[in-house]
Amino acid sequence: MRIGATHVKYKVDAHYMNRAVNLVRNACIDIIQTTEEDKTEATNKIISIGKVLDISLDIITMAYIEAEMSIYSPVYKVKSALISFSERFSQATNLLLVLALIGLTVGVGWLSCRT
Repeated sequence: MRIGATHVKYKVDAHYMNRAVNLVRNACIDIIQTTEEDKTEATNKIISIGKVLDISLDIITMAYIEAEMSIYSPVYKVKSALISFSERFSQATNLLLVLALIGLTVGVGWLSCRT
């Protein structure tokens, strides 16, 4: 996600990322074909590398789409601000509850020592 967000920040077009992943894919295939003697094992490794690279490219592309949506969509900005606020509010509430539980524990301990 950070890779895609950074590329959007520096205005790198998405097709450059697609091309870079394709170069990595071709390099990995060449390495596998030169080092692996068993054709079945080489095929399995090539398929696995392809899947990993496709998943990574999908995540990076999703970051591109999300960053572009945040630029052009005012609704997305409101939604993002609302989610950000709710996360901070939830964290503050959790902190308050933990502090209250610590206070109750200390209070009960103090009361039990007095009797």
